[in-house]
Amino acid sequence: MTVTVQSALTSVRASAGRLAEAARELVLIAVEDRPCGVKVHLVDVVSDAALELISHAEQAAAELNSVADSRRDASLAVLATQAHINRMGSVLVSELAAPERLGELARFGPRHGRESAAWAVEVVRCVQGCQQLIWTDLQPAVLAYWEEITDTDRDTRSTRPLNRAEG
Repeated sequence: MTVTVQSALTSVRASAGRLAEAARELVLIAVEDRPCGVKVHLVDVVSDAALELISHAEQAAAELNSVADSRRDASLAVLATQAHINRMGSVLVSELAAPERLGELARFGPRHGRESAAWAVEVVRCVQGCQQLIWTDLQPAVLAYWEEITDTDRDTRSTRPLNRAEG
């Protein structure tokens, strides 16, 4: 792989790692630090969605970390990563960051006490962090990777000699 393509892949790996770390923090808050003694459907929905999000974030990071040094393998890994990013976006939009879900989280604290209010605030902060990383860090890194691949392919085609069949 060319240096610029390898650099772009490294950037995608780093971004995916940051997203996986943010998703781990969400799981820590949503699942492990959930309010004690509060048996509300909202807590289960948020916990389940956080677990689904981390599953895709970790699979994306694993895809990228297992790549060999061939451009084909790297491109397949980035393609698989994009599928996981799409699924994470879907989980965020439909389960965690939907306006009605954010409204439920905002109303949750006053109904269930201080610990629940703090939990809900932290969940929202983590969800926003994951969204921020997807849209301003990982997606641009993936796009930059594809742009490098495209530029490299274009450069390769324009510099190689034509054979008689192409002629």
